[in-house]
Amino acid sequence: MKIRLAWLAAVLTVVLAPGAQAADEWKTYRYPLYGFAAEYPTQPVPQDQKIDPKRLIRNIQYWSDLGEVAYGVNAALFHHNVIAGSPPDKQIQNVLEGVRGSLKCSIRSQRAITFPGGTAREIIFEKCPAPLVDAKQRILIVGDWLYQLLVLGSKPGIPESPDTKRFLESFSVVAQ
Repeated sequence: MKIRLAWLAAVLTVVLAPGAQAADEWKTYRYPLYGFAAEYPTQPVPQDQKIDPKRLIRNIQYWSDLGEVAYGVNAALFHHNVIAGSPPDKQIQNVLEGVRGSLKCSIRSQRAITFPGGTAREIIFEKCPAPLVDAKQRILIVGDWLYQLLVLGSKPGIPESPDTKRFLESFSVVAQ
């Protein structure tokens, strides 16, 4: 729960500027209204986010919180003039800095990644204050959508975990 609260604080900053499950229990959840699908280890819980109607049309998070690790996607649909207002790499950098500041973690690494129809970056955070230990994030801009995928962990090794890889690689954009 504390991990989800840390993520909530991170996402709010960005938008405004049970036990471990076996791998075979993972399931794909589709959210056409929010334009994505992803595999989660447990049924994700939706959390509507407050929006600035001058910037955003809608914004939601879906979280699967296992205690020591939490898997989340934040989907934010921006007004076209906002998302087109600056280059995608600049917007991603702004999001990255907002999340880094909110989580109060150091950035171990970051790299551009390919994502069909969008611009994306993957970040590994480390040296996070308790209850976090480390985290891995992907930030994607696809059209007027900003997607943030985040795996937060209170135990070491989350960025290298096969479950982290599975979650991040399962994400796809779906038709609305």
